[in-house]
Amino acid sequence: MEKRDWIWIAIKVFGIFLLVKAVIALPDMLGGAYQAFAYRDWEHMGMEEMKKLHRTIYLGAFTQMIKAGIQIVICGGVGLYFVRSGAIVFHWVFPSEDAPK
Repeated sequence: MEKRDWIWIAIKVFGIFLLVKAVIALPDMLGGAYQAFAYRDWEHMGMEEMKKLHRTIYLGAFTQMIKAGIQIVICGGVGLYFVRSGAIVFHWVFPSEDAPK
């Protein structure tokens, strides 16, 4: 195998790695969405400390959901690009021989 083949393999393997990261982030996003949905109605409690606790729990769950969603979009998109094509990255890493140096 030549250097070109190894670079293609490395790009494809990195794409698979990113897709696995995106799939692993799915439970975090779903868990954050469920937790934010479950704690959304707690504000009717009268004590100020409970309202602060509710706000902290809700924001933590919402942040977890958003973070996992962004990870799914970015890792999934880049991973799909690497697995399906990756041509721009390949030409950036391994420029053609007829290009001026």
